[in-house]
Amino acid sequence: MRRTDRDRPPTAPGDFVRDPLANPAAIIAARERSMAERLELAISWNKVASQLREGMVLVQATQQAAPRR
Repeated sequence: MRRTDRDRPPTAPGDFVRDPLANPAAIIAARERSMAERLELAISWNKVASQLREGMVLVQATQQAAPRR
């Protein structure tokens, strides 16, 4: 019989390190999402991370270009 994410308790060790502060209910809810929804969320988070990196680069460039007093 094949085990799925739903069969594994949220505290079971995996191939990754889980944040000890993670909400167990949120972990279970995430495992119950369809693969399509998981992919959509991952793409959305990647876009947010990309925008954040771009913003940080602009801030650093602005700070370096600003004259020091």
